[in-house]
Parts: sequence; C-alpha cells; structure tokens
Amino acid sequence: MSRTLDFMLKLRRIDDAGLTQRYVLVLWAVRETPGMMGLELTRKLGYKTRSNIQHSISVLVDKGLIEDRRIKTGNLTPNDLHITPAGDKFLSDLISD
Repeated sequence: MSRTLDFMLKLRRIDDAGLTQRYVLVLWAVRETPGMMGLELTRKLGYKTRSNIQHSISVLVDKGLIEDRRIKTGNLTPNDLHITPAGDKFLSDLISD
C-alpha cells in the first residue's frame, strides 16, 4: 500500500470514530504522560489556555477513550487524566498500521 493511501486511511479511521486530529493529539499526550492535569496538557501541547483543549478532553471522556480520575468529585477541572484500554487500542491501531 502506498504511504499516501495509508495516511488517507488513517485520517478516515479518525473521522469514522467521530474525532479530529486534535483529539488524537490529546489522546496521544495523555497516553504519554498519564495522570497529568488539564493545565499541564495544555502547556505540553502548546496552547495558551486550558479552554483550548477542554472540549477535546470532554469529547474523549464521553467516548470512553480517556478518563479523569480526579480526587475531588465537585471539581470541574480535569486533574488526573488517563487513557482507557479502548483509547489505547484505538491509538495503537492507528499508529501501528
């Protein structure tokens, strides 16, 4: 398979999952640094404010690809982000092909 076709198929897989490349970047960062806070994630990805990735975190949590293991239940700020087995499989399948 050509590299171009492989790349296009990966983009299609992301689209079919209802994600964007930005979500995949957030997913990858959470896998690489489990337990990070939303603010740390923002800095790692080079965004100016946490609000730039807050929606991405919410979408990934709703899809079951990451989880927030926060200690304070009333706190709305993500502070203990971890990839789930489903998120790890999605990302591994995407990268390994």
